[in-house]
Amino acid sequence: MAHGDHLKYSGKPKAGKKTFLRLISYVACDRRLLIVIGVLIVISIAANLTGSYMLRPIINDYILPGDFQGLVRILLFLAAIYLTGVGYLHRIYPAEQDRTTHRDPDA
Repeated sequence: MAHGDHLKYSGKPKAGKKTFLRLISYVACDRRLLIVIGVLIVISIAANLTGSYMLRPIINDYILPGDFQGLVRILLFLAAIYLTGVGYLHRIYPAEQDRTTHRDPDA
């Protein structure tokens, strides 16, 4: 089989609905955790998009005119946005994942 041939044979899964329902049943006991993770992912995406959209005003309003005091203020604000989006997601989820995946089988 040549490189990339597996892309030609993509078809509908044989038991897609059954597989999806089985996956949902595995995570159903951690529904609250999944909701929290979903909300944190949305916050992270919003923070990254906000930071990306702020680049043009930062350049046009602060860097080109030479307003370096304003630049420092807006960069601190931008850092706070990025820390909000990244900080929560990477601190909460791995701790919960470790707690739930490394259970003692005899307990």
